Amino acid sequence: QMASEDVLFEVRTNFWLGNYQGCINAALKKKLGNDADVVQRDVFVYRSYVAQKNYKLVLDELNDKSPIPLQAVRLLAAYLSSDAVEAQVQQLDLLKQLASTAGSDQTVQLIAGTMYYAQGQVEEALKCIHQPNSIESMALLAMVYLGMNRVPLAEAALSQMQQADDDAVITQLTGAWVAIFQGGEKFQDAYQALQELVDKWGPTSLLLNGLAVAAMHLSHFADAEHGLLEALEKNASDGDSLVNLLVCSLHLRKPELMQRYLNQIKLARHPWAARLKSMEESFDAAVAQFVAERGI
Repeated sequence: QMASEDVLFEVRTNFWLGNYQGCINAALKKKLGNDADVVQRDVFVYRSYVAQKNYKLVLDELNDKSPIPLQAVRLLAAYLSSDAVEAQVQQLDLLKQLASTAGSDQTVQLIAGTMYYAQGQVEEALKCIHQPNSIESMALLAMVYLGMNRVPLAEAALSQMQQADDDAVITQLTGAWVAIFQGGEKFQDAYQALQELVDKWGPTSLLLNGLAVAAMHLSHFADAEHGLLEALEKNASDGDSLVNLLVCSLHLRKPELMQRYLNQIKLARHPWAARLKSMEESFDAAVAQFVAERGI
């Protein structure tokens, strides 16, 4: 198994770094004789297309006769390509069926956890990955715990990753995010860890956003803004970069940019925009109720 992982080292590492085109390019260079390696390579390639929001290509090239891990990737593409809740629930139901026959498959476990977490079904996500069978599922488990603000549990998941492969890029990335949530002196540790990854592998939008978040926690908002603008040069519609730039603009007192970034975030269909809309609707409903009760 380790030999197989080594064959796909460059493919896997580029994906984890957020260098999705680099992952695809590295995969194209690989001539593999082992069927399991071929499937894993294709999993990373199609997940990269999903990350690039090239959903149609994934939906067109994969089908229910594809290997089970690739069927899971196709369901993820279908889920993310739809705004309709009914369609998203349908994809989750199909994934349940797939998991019932191949729940121990690493890709199926990972994507099931990913989709449930994206749907806001945290308990279901944890059911999928509470016994992670891959380092990626361990990383997802840590991120879910961080999202719940359960830092000690995230630390335990990170420890599990470090025991499995301390040198893996995904372990270092997860360690940086755990450090950010730990706070205090750990902010500087996170910044240095992410900067080392940038120095070694080059800047990606994912790494630049991580650096920016750490920099903002250190009150280095101008530095954060500089890195995020570089991230936008790599992907002008990246929602994470736009959300973080919105925060920077608030702290740097640039109201004219805040509205522009907010408009772009809405166009990017970022989850943050959906949460903002929900809060605005709740606020409007509360105001209407207040006015009605007092006859204003």
